[in-house]
Amino acid sequence: MGTSWAVTAILPSSHDLFGLRRNLEAGFGVIIGQMSQWEPNSEISLFNRAQAGSWHIISPQFRTVLKSACDIALASEGAFDPAIGGLSELWGFGASSPPLRKPQATTDRTGSHSTRHHSWKDISFSESGDQIYQPGGLKLDLSAIAKGFAVDYIIAVLRQRAITHALVEIGGELRATGVQSNGEPWWVDVENAPDVDDPLVSRIALSGWAIATTGHYLRRRYAAGESWSHTLSPEQRQPVADSLSTISVLHPNCMQADALATAIAVLGQERGIAFANRHRLAAKLVAEGRAFYSDTWRAYAAGTEEESGQ
Repeated sequence: MGTSWAVTAILPSSHDLFGLRRNLEAGFGVIIGQMSQWEPNSEISLFNRAQAGSWHIISPQFRTVLKSACDIALASEGAFDPAIGGLSELWGFGASSPPLRKPQATTDRTGSHSTRHHSWKDISFSESGDQIYQPGGLKLDLSAIAKGFAVDYIIAVLRQRAITHALVEIGGELRATGVQSNGEPWWVDVENAPDVDDPLVSRIALSGWAIATTGHYLRRRYAAGESWSHTLSPEQRQPVADSLSTISVLHPNCMQADALATAIAVLGQERGIAFANRHRLAAKLVAEGRAFYSDTWRAYAAGTEEESGQ
């Protein structure tokens, strides 16, 4: 997945630690083998290169992630879009070599003007739900949701092994279950961009929750004296403005938190907060050195909102 992972857990004294690690790494391998466009023979890579008019069987985990991605695309009116694989390649965030100069939103990687842009609306499932249709040129990119799914997947693996107290982190996306050995919840600090005015407490008792943060200042491309963010607007077909630097979302599941953080980043400050309020999401945005919060985030910070799992 191109990043680090860590699991902190309370294990029975007789537990096979090395066996657990092998089990977890096997789980990562399953996800990478299905959803990584950096693996040329993964399910997603084979689909992205497939001929027009072909159907492709996808594994259960892939199906779960893609269907959730389409649900969030619908809810966000396309701000989150799993069909931006071609756009990711154009701007240097896919498996191809990064561009030597800043691209134009109207061209493809060859420099030709693009006339057909696919969106999540072009994704078709078979009646049974285990196959997807390639209309021709549709390229999926699940980078903004698959990492969160991997966190949830590892939590599920731990629970299958009767490990109910753990903190899982993959590349800055976190989910916790149970408590620490001293009975304290799993405390995490929300990451901010440098020099941010943040009046609300950003230390969270994460037990029973997940948090995902996307930051424009962390993952960028640089070429010919210019730089741009990895967060891409499907509508504008270019990176979003740098005025919005970080977005954090709390959710019971990390897969949803991961994708929703990207959706809010694309929507921007005002529309993003409105979207979070409409769906009762706990979200925090940092723009131009100031922090902005959804109503649910403020309520949680004040201790006035029940943990309803929204």
